[in-house]
Amino acid sequence: MNTPTPTPNLVGSDSVSTLPLKKPRFLPETSTLAECAEVMREEKEVFLLLNNDRDKTVGIFTERDMVLCYWSPEIDDSTPVMAVMNRKFITIDGESTIREAVDLLGANEISQVPVLEKKGEVKGVLTVEQLLDNLREAFPRELLNISANHQFPQKRVGG
Repeated sequence: MNTPTPTPNLVGSDSVSTLPLKKPRFLPETSTLAECAEVMREEKEVFLLLNNDRDKTVGIFTERDMVLCYWSPEIDDSTPVMAVMNRKFITIDGESTIREAVDLLGANEISQVPVLEKKGEVKGVLTVEQLLDNLREAFPRELLNISANHQFPQKRVGG
């Protein structure tokens, strides 16, 4: 029985920047918690990247942060997100390998990570779903018991 040799970029040796990345969602750091909550709910975002007045990304605000804020009696909907955002957050360089991305997401128990360009600017967001899609493409027989040239539907069907 011959096992197909996977394409290296689908398995982990190619860079993260070769993957289709999700568009990051930015808000000004002066936004209120109410504005952040609305965007996160309406756009189904698990985190927002926050920019200063010079359009530099200076923080992140996550679903977990949102929950913690609403448990605090000192914080209300009008609180500026800059007062509670995380200024230190996990990112990955676009030149990192897919394997390094898998390790980073697993070690930090996160489902998405901002991908940085060489200049340090956010290029996009890498999600676990994108990594799983790549594994499905690399190992269709092993994972789904289907032929290697099967075309996956682009649109979700069913419940």
